[in-house]
Amino acid sequence: MKILLAFLLLSITAPVYSQDNLDHLFVMSLEDLLKVKVRGSTLTDESIRDVPGAVSVFTHDQIQRMGFDYLHELLNLVPGYQSQRTGNFTQNYAYSSRGRRNETQAKEILVIMDGRTLNDSRTSSANMTLPLILLEQIERVEIIRGPGSAIYGSSAFTGVINIVTRRGKTESVLAAGSHGQVKAHQLFFHEQGNWLLDVFAQAYRDSGEHYNVPDTFSNNRINTRDPLQGGQFDLALAHGDTLLRASVRESETDDFFVTNIISSGFNRVLSRQSQVSLAQGFNGVDIRSHLFLSYQMTRHEFDIQLTAPGALSDNSTPASDDPLLFKVDFDGESLQLISQNDWLLNGDTSIQFGAEWRTDTETKAEADNNFDVGQLAAGTSPINYYGNFDNSTRFGTQVTRWVIGAYVQYQQELMLNTNLLLGLRHDEYEQAGSRLSPRMGLVQSLGDVHSVKLLYGEAFRAPALNETGLINNPILVGNPDLKHEIVKTWELIWQGYWQHTGLSLGWFQNRFKDPIIQAQAGASTRTWVNGGSENSQGFEFEARHALGEHWTALASLTRLIELPDSALREAETLASLQINYGKNSWNYNVSAIYHGERDMLTPNDGQLGLDEYWFVNGKLNYSVNQSGQVYVQIKNLLDENYQTAAQGQLNSEGVPNRSLEIQVGMNWQF
Repeated sequence: MKILLAFLLLSITAPVYSQDNLDHLFVMSLEDLLKVKVRGSTLTDESIRDVPGAVSVFTHDQIQRMGFDYLHELLNLVPGYQSQRTGNFTQNYAYSSRGRRNETQAKEILVIMDGRTLNDSRTSSANMTLPLILLEQIERVEIIRGPGSAIYGSSAFTGVINIVTRRGKTESVLAAGSHGQVKAHQLFFHEQGNWLLDVFAQAYRDSGEHYNVPDTFSNNRINTRDPLQGGQFDLALAHGDTLLRASVRESETDDFFVTNIISSGFNRVLSRQSQVSLAQGFNGVDIRSHLFLSYQMTRHEFDIQLTAPGALSDNSTPASDDPLLFKVDFDGESLQLISQNDWLLNGDTSIQFGAEWRTDTETKAEADNNFDVGQLAAGTSPINYYGNFDNSTRFGTQVTRWVIGAYVQYQQELMLNTNLLLGLRHDEYEQAGSRLSPRMGLVQSLGDVHSVKLLYGEAFRAPALNETGLINNPILVGNPDLKHEIVKTWELIWQGYWQHTGLSLGWFQNRFKDPIIQAQAGASTRTWVNGGSENSQGFEFEARHALGEHWTALASLTRLIELPDSALREAETLASLQINYGKNSWNYNVSAIYHGERDMLTPNDGQLGLDEYWFVNGKLNYSVNQSGQVYVQIKNLLDENYQTAAQGQLNSEGVPNRSLEIQVGMNWQF
């Protein structure tokens, strides 16, 4: 905290520079921000001031100055968003918008990259993918708060993250740091006639930090660590208005927690996502169209110890003192066809319309067990002990579900400085029924400085395949009778942009109907059900200010003043502060993130309060020349020892997070 206060004091006492220099700085910071176009909110290019939504935008130039590596870390700078490590596995970070997250996975936020949906077809979540997305791959990311189903359908429930990747660049990065960190990535661009080739390749390895944590199966404490390794490859081949993309991302982690259980030496998680897509653009005189065809495969392997040694010795044949061990394999695939059209009727009026067809399939949901888990789930006694992993138990119904959706959106400038948006989408889900999602937005500019936005939207989330089809699980089973969960949201946002300062203050209210939650289904089994209606509301504040010729500051503050009881793991107060100093070849950035107190459930129906914490990162960049940079990055600058909330009731202390980390790297552009 002393370091943070020192930076604040230094910023306040920064010397005053000439007005000419100040004007140049403010043009580069605030006016450039207003020129950045936001597309994810309406599928048309809008400025931050005019877009009918609550949106935060980060460009590559901003991102490269920050002391972050991954997208989930950046989310903590956005009002209303919070990301925290869970006990699901090493690289799982649960993220939420406006305090809404009922599980370890963020099923309420849709993640899109270059028009391609990244959410898993089985779980409706991008939690496995988001930690794999390097910020260095991103040209622009738009983080939208509020419902997006009127455009995107299901899963755009409380937010949308729209990612635009970098193209047309050749760049090499090599970095190393504490905990045995080594990472490298390569951007490659080649142009041959009308053909454009972009390649992004990345690899990383991390030996992990050591922790001493309570043993899940005894009253003792044990040692564990959180190593990880992985990489990705992304290829884009463009010719005119045609773009072919192919990508694969993979990560593997060992030890640490897996589903909040510690079993060092056995625990393991492998996540892989592969995707192929084809995008075709069509440009007429007054209408522009895009057609997207995408195929995605996901694979998640979990090695888990579920019981203590000897727990099944009296209920197995032949009797064994071995613990119950799982080697789980969950695979899914999705085929998606999307049509998007933008029709300009005149200079003041436009209509956007489109359709989506998609099939989601659970291709494999099986576990190799050393005991017969099917007998255990059915209550059979005694259960068979195999002594190896040659026998499998089916964990899912492995079904295919089709989805059809269509939307229309109307935008008009009613009068000078007044813009109206009306939108409606209809979705039909096999077995889960249909849903209409309306949307309304009114944006009023009050002179050159102020603007006010009044927004209303409805969104839904269809039950995921794992929520309806999980079977033969002694702990958690699916519910095929689940209905869509629905949210109705009102927002009122004021924005002001002066020469030196930009401010945004917003209020929102959510009303949830039929929320999908977990509830007791038996003495030791839980399932998903539609719960009673819930409400939430809060305030969000964002500011940008130039402090001197070389200084800029960004800040955010969120206060969630009403949350349902199920949101006990979410902090009600969030804040961030970022200060950047740049002069000549040097740039220094420090960012501080605050999360307020949270609660979590513990064994024996207990509840644990987790302390508030500050998380501070810093990064120093030095430009060797116009092509090369070297940098030093420090995460957890204050070496804060803090815990984040675990899902479930197996963890008694919270999930430990990493201590101070140092990374040194080199970036070279060609």
